[in-house]
Amino acid sequence: MTLFADVLVDTYTDLEHQVLTYFVPNFLENKVKLGMPVLVPFGSSYIGGYIVNLHSNNILDDSINIKSIEAISNEELFDSNYLNFLKWISEYYFVPFISVLKIAIPSGILTKVIKYIELVKSKENFLNYIELNTKGLFKEFCLKILEEDNIEINKLKNYFLQTNKYLNKLKEDGYIKINFCFKKKSNFKKQVFISFISDNCNDRLTDKQKEVLNIIKKYKVISKKQLLNILNISDSILKTLEKKSCISIYKDIVLRKPHDYDIKDYDYKTFELNEYQKKAINTFLELKKSNNKQKVILLHGVTGSGKTEIYIKAVEEILKENKSSIIMVPEISLIPQTLKRFRSRFSNEKIAVLHSFLSEGEKFDEWQKIKEGIAKIIIGARSSIFSPCKDLGLIVIDEEHEHSYKQDNNIRYNAKTLALKRIELSNAVLILGSATPSIETYYEALNNKNWKLINIPNRISNKNLPEMKIVDMKEEYLRGNRGIFSKILYDSIIDRLNKKEQIILFVNRRGFSPFVICRECGYSCKCTDCSVSMVYHSIGEYLKCHYCGKTTELPIKCPSCKSLSISYFGIGTQKIETICQKYFHNAKVTRLDKDVTNTKESHHNILNDFSKGKYDILIGTQMISKGLDFHNVTLVGILAADTSLNIADFRAAEKTFQLITQVAGRAGRGDIQGDVIIQTYSTNHFSIESAKKYDFKSFYLKEINDRKELMYPPFSKLINIIFSCLDFSKVSNYSNIFTEELKKNKDTSIISILGPIPCIISKIKNNYRFNTLIKTNNIEKTMDIIKKIKINQNENSVKISIDIDPINML
Repeated sequence: MTLFADVLVDTYTDLEHQVLTYFVPNFLENKVKLGMPVLVPFGSSYIGGYIVNLHSNNILDDSINIKSIEAISNEELFDSNYLNFLKWISEYYFVPFISVLKIAIPSGILTKVIKYIELVKSKENFLNYIELNTKGLFKEFCLKILEEDNIEINKLKNYFLQTNKYLNKLKEDGYIKINFCFKKKSNFKKQVFISFISDNCNDRLTDKQKEVLNIIKKYKVISKKQLLNILNISDSILKTLEKKSCISIYKDIVLRKPHDYDIKDYDYKTFELNEYQKKAINTFLELKKSNNKQKVILLHGVTGSGKTEIYIKAVEEILKENKSSIIMVPEISLIPQTLKRFRSRFSNEKIAVLHSFLSEGEKFDEWQKIKEGIAKIIIGARSSIFSPCKDLGLIVIDEEHEHSYKQDNNIRYNAKTLALKRIELSNAVLILGSATPSIETYYEALNNKNWKLINIPNRISNKNLPEMKIVDMKEEYLRGNRGIFSKILYDSIIDRLNKKEQIILFVNRRGFSPFVICRECGYSCKCTDCSVSMVYHSIGEYLKCHYCGKTTELPIKCPSCKSLSISYFGIGTQKIETICQKYFHNAKVTRLDKDVTNTKESHHNILNDFSKGKYDILIGTQMISKGLDFHNVTLVGILAADTSLNIADFRAAEKTFQLITQVAGRAGRGDIQGDVIIQTYSTNHFSIESAKKYDFKSFYLKEINDRKELMYPPFSKLINIIFSCLDFSKVSNYSNIFTEELKKNKDTSIISILGPIPCIISKIKNNYRFNTLIKTNNIEKTMDIIKKIKINQNENSVKISIDIDPINML
């Protein structure tokens, strides 16, 4: 029977033609497997691809000339379960399959087809050809080929714009041919090791040789690098010892160790499970055995209620079945703490780490550990949902309410949505944990019979939650206080510093000042490429756009009226840091935001130093609002609690409630009662009042009624279509035409279509932006309608981005 392979070609074609069918030649029939990289003919050349299906297709028209697979790589990148997961993502988010594959599997893991040049004639003949027949850039191109045997064509394209033209000329003249090979960007790291064999040859050794041999004997096996750190010796000594059969020198694989922290100084106490935790584990065990299509538990536990201990116990149960668990946290800054907790309970070999700050080599090693089944516990941020676990038993999403689980560019996936699909495909359990679950999640837990809701109302050992005090900043202003700190917050900081206790100050803006304005004419320094204000950064004295990254010098004079009345308004983390250093002279102050965490270890270093008491005050943005556990923090100050209320977003109240509750939860986690001071101009807003009382239920009931009235999630699903273009009139016209077509074709699945209107941030990177927001009761049906709308946006240079279940409404 004839065998065919459906191949996902490694190029960006339209969605209908990204998977092509190829004939499998007889000599490959017993070798081809799902997930294998292949070389296939494509047009007049060859291209790489990946086998996504094997079949004997009798439906194919005999008149169709089906091309054959040229070569295969003996490696399986994914199995059928993982493949089905990626296919579903491609269909649900309406993105090319190859894009999903490249988001899911790190670039260092993907085996790719590389084109390289092979000389047909000798180097001497080629040199003669160069001297006689070439000049200028073509001559430079030919000489570049001689610099490296079998040079890759992509390397040449980095230097020469007319690479293809030059290659065709050399092929016509008979001096080169193009070949193909499979290659990985990353591979295992190898190191030289020395092992002890015998010291029977001691009488024939010099004193130095004996000294070296004794050290190798002591270690039995030692890396050459480690040996050279102990003794300053030459290679000749080692070669002599090897010749005398005293030692063996060889290369072996060495796994790179991301986050190689010492856990000896980390004291994560184990507790006797309380009644709520026991109920959670029993519910987990029952659900694990059930036949439910979706097996989901929502742990709604106050901050410090011991949710992590439940995660660990659940992982222990999964390990008994030799299955894998994925533990997801919302921020890379939380990974070190989570990692230490799990390493204190499980062997290091069983744990892998995955996140975007790892090097290509580290990702390669961790991926292989997971794929081979060596690592059974995967800890990471949202991208860890793509871990290649073959026997997945559990996914944990800690702080499930966090919006960082949603990717806001490229493929706009939500890790929670992906987790729900993945547990369905793997018959696994999903545990969602939060002190402030999202409205949609809590609604689902109350109304979906496949979901279980576990409430944990108390902290471990019944410790009190911190007391919250609301300060009306309007009254502070009327009393003559023009500063950033209210009197009660200032006095409380002094008090805690005197008691040698620690303080966290939260402000949800980085930089020094969010606005730079002329007091005389009102001119505001905005980004010329985006419709947003530039933020002043005092370190370096510059303005920066936090959307496109553009920087510019701080103006001395107003660019509009030329006055010297340039002033800074608003507060950011840098400004708070400067003021703290001014007011609290003896205090050691640090901050945590994106501006100071641009390396893999920077999060850990700052938080570890604060945990060890090297700093008294930690200032930060949302990075410090969740999951962190500092036992000496007794005061939290929230400096502008109502910032998120002023955003045009139906989730504004929810975000405010969550932020206040989560930041407050960092206080009083040790033996001393904690206090939280909330500074706001909106003291009567229900989200702030509910947060002060830790009253999630009252907040939920008010918010769910508002959502129902306006048909926002969970009573609908949202699809946000974003149109962008360098030309305002083109994007305005196209978005109107597209939306009109959508309205003509709408069916009962579509509740309403709003727009098109300019986005709240109407320009980013010089691209004007419009959006159309769809409320639907069926994502799949509505997406089918959108897919059928055929309007040539390329003709108008308009880009379309479809955001399903959007979080960022800007």
